[in-house]
Amino acid sequence: METTKIIFSGTTVEMLTTADIIVETAIEKKDVLIAERPLWADPFFPKLKERIDGDFATILGVDNAKALREASAMVCSIQKNAMTKLSGIKVQIEVDFEDDKARRDEILTQLGYTNYFKDVRNKNQSALVGQLFQLKTNLTPDLKTMLVEKGTSPASLDLLVSYADEMKTKNIGQELLKESRKELTLKDVTELNDVYKQVIGVCKIVQRLFKSDQLLKQQFSYNRIRKQLSGSKLKNEPPATPQQPA
Repeated sequence: METTKIIFSGTTVEMLTTADIIVETAIEKKDVLIAERPLWADPFFPKLKERIDGDFATILGVDNAKALREASAMVCSIQKNAMTKLSGIKVQIEVDFEDDKARRDEILTQLGYTNYFKDVRNKNQSALVGQLFQLKTNLTPDLKTMLVEKGTSPASLDLLVSYADEMKTKNIGQELLKESRKELTLKDVTELNDVYKQVIGVCKIVQRLFKSDQLLKQQFSYNRIRKQLSGSKLKNEPPATPQQPA
């Protein structure tokens, strides 16, 4: 039986969100890009964005691609800052309670380091969500006072608690799992592969034409942007092998 295989890494929502971010950047930078490649003059990028938005609606069932993109960007920002704060607090606990290893280990367990931090360092967003909520739940007033008296900044602890609340408010997990609403058909996979190839082509050309502009190259690095979106594979992802149409 003839099948079409997905040619991109990661999930469908990651690919479309990454493509959307790249095309948004291209629209913002179109004057610079068009000067080097006139073929990209309007309506090239607006039409590509319209196609991506259509795929969000028809393939993923997500009505607002912008909301999903902005939510993903928010999580990316929180992830970077939270990892820095969690690392800083961990080393302070290890040093401040060096002479009381039982208490040190108990605190690290209470705040989620034992269960989650290894995966957090590997940029697993699910683990980050888990640790932030465990920290928020178990950071009692007494424990917070103890850590602050030892030297930990109360502002750092409060910031991590606020990150947990922000992620809950944005409800990223539910948004991303909308991908599991339907299985991919042969037509879906063909469309997704075509969009991916077109966006990757843009990235390759920009990387070569603007090889001395490091910032612009980063903005058109597909793998870099995709990896920032999610550090772990989503559950219940549609199968890579599409169903044949009846």
